[in-house]
Amino acid sequence: MDRLTRRKRSSGGAEESQPEAKRASLSQPRAATGSCEDVEEDKSRHALVLHGRESSSGKSLCVRVEDFSQYCYIHAPASSLSEQGLENFRTTLAAVKDGAEVASVSLVSRQPVVYYRARSPGPSAFLKLVGVPGVRASKLAKLASAALGQDVLSYEENVKPLNRFLVDTGLCGGGQARVQNARVCSADERVSCSDVELFASAHSFTALTPDAVQLSDPAHASEHATRPMPHLKLMLLDCQLMLAPPSSAAAKGKKAALAAAAAAALPKNRTPNAARGDPIMMLSCILAPVPPSGGALQPTSRLVFTWPRTHAAAPPGTRLRAFDSEREMLTAFASWLVSEEADPDIIGAYQVKESFGALVTRAEDLRIPMRLGCDLARPLSIKSVVQYSPSWVKSAGRMAATSN
Repeated sequence: MDRLTRRKRSSGGAEESQPEAKRASLSQPRAATGSCEDVEEDKSRHALVLHGRESSSGKSLCVRVEDFSQYCYIHAPASSLSEQGLENFRTTLAAVKDGAEVASVSLVSRQPVVYYRARSPGPSAFLKLVGVPGVRASKLAKLASAALGQDVLSYEENVKPLNRFLVDTGLCGGGQARVQNARVCSADERVSCSDVELFASAHSFTALTPDAVQLSDPAHASEHATRPMPHLKLMLLDCQLMLAPPSSAAAKGKKAALAAAAAAALPKNRTPNAARGDPIMMLSCILAPVPPSGGALQPTSRLVFTWPRTHAAAPPGTRLRAFDSEREMLTAFASWLVSEEADPDIIGAYQVKESFGALVTRAEDLRIPMRLGCDLARPLSIKSVVQYSPSWVKSAGRMAATSN
């Protein structure tokens, strides 16, 4: 049972059953200060979602931003430099198809704008087009061309929403931030399993982690060094697969006895691969708080999930949970992962693509909900894996071309 379900049951479930005092507390503005561990774009809700942990309470924190607007620049035509000319352009822009998706147009003086090369130094005049939330900056540039009746040079229209948000707010992964005037999400509005979930405006964030230029100033450096950091939980994961006989029931999560009976048919010329139906036989987990810079890892818990039960053993200091089938093992692991005991902020693995990819594949094959993230509406997925080529490894003097 995940934390969101437990919370709903303990509170009586429905929003309308909450006392008036609790309803009032949900509507009160709230501030929070903590770590910014991850920021992602939720395209289905046209929102940006920040995950972290609150410094004062140590609770996991999710902040949803649904009013973030993208923007781009075009070189201001001479006809728009006057107040009347700018107003005429706004009127023309509003009349084109989808023109209502432009929230505002303003005349700005900027130096520099990305990709713009001025003929002379100094600020230049640009029109800044801001869209309504959810509208891409590239579309704003196309609408400007339609309004002017010709192709125009646009700038920063290809900046991704997530990059734009991080640049504008000064936030960075692993840094600290403060959000003000946020609203606590009600039980019906929640989409994560975080302890605290908030709605906040894109303009309500203050970055607390200084950049490299600020760190060169002793005043900023000392302030950052003395600021308390939230306690983050790290989980190290090792995923081991085993070969399955062709057409064996082991690939469907049945008991391992059938696989053992067909051991003679095991292929000897390949390594286990979840995509070919090979099951996961063991998941080894180490839980530990994230150590300070230069500190040693101090594990608080060691746990092994495995199957079958026969001959299962674990070294001293390690808890062992053995099961009769892969399905039972993965179901128990998925439940444990969202429990209060685990609830990791950061998950590390030796081979990210292979370990997480195997979990995704086997969970999908066995139809087991596997939630490694905070969003309850989306299962685990692999977005991208950076892999270095052998030539790059050789030129950089690296040891091995493994996935990173």
